[in-house]
Amino acid sequence: MYGCNGHNWVQLGSVLGTLGPSWQKVPTRPVEEIARKYIDAFWHIYDPMNFLKRTFRHFRMMNGWRAKSDRPFTRTEWQLFSAICWRQGVLRSTRFRFWGQLLAIALTRPRLLYDYLVALSTGEHFFQFRHVVKAQLEEQLAALAAAQSVQAVAERQVAEVTG
Repeated sequence: MYGCNGHNWVQLGSVLGTLGPSWQKVPTRPVEEIARKYIDAFWHIYDPMNFLKRTFRHFRMMNGWRAKSDRPFTRTEWQLFSAICWRQGVLRSTRFRFWGQLLAIALTRPRLLYDYLVALSTGEHFFQFRHVVKAQLEEQLAALAAAQSVQAVAERQVAEVTG
């Protein structure tokens, strides 16, 4: 019933709006504090070392069964996997952990090795994206602080004129 086009989200919002005050919560903390916590959480979740540890832990929990495929890797896949090995295995501080975990997955869960590398390649997007998120939110926080200071000055001036 509710898809991702704009009209259906409006319908969802109107349905949720009918739930009344229990749905509409007013934050008890300042917006700046909430935004800082979000930035910190996003930064920590997509830290390359944390992501590598978490991905390895999840793949170790999997049974490791996957149908054997004789399909050869495409050129694009080879380029992607070599980029992952270069970035995580040479450039970043994750290099020793990366090679150890890659070897462990290759030896203990060989049929999941392809999926493991795909999961690591997904992380590459978020390693870059976290910088964008942090910059945009900090820019918005600075704009909010500037607007609040302008508003405070205006309120003082109005109080001086009327008082």
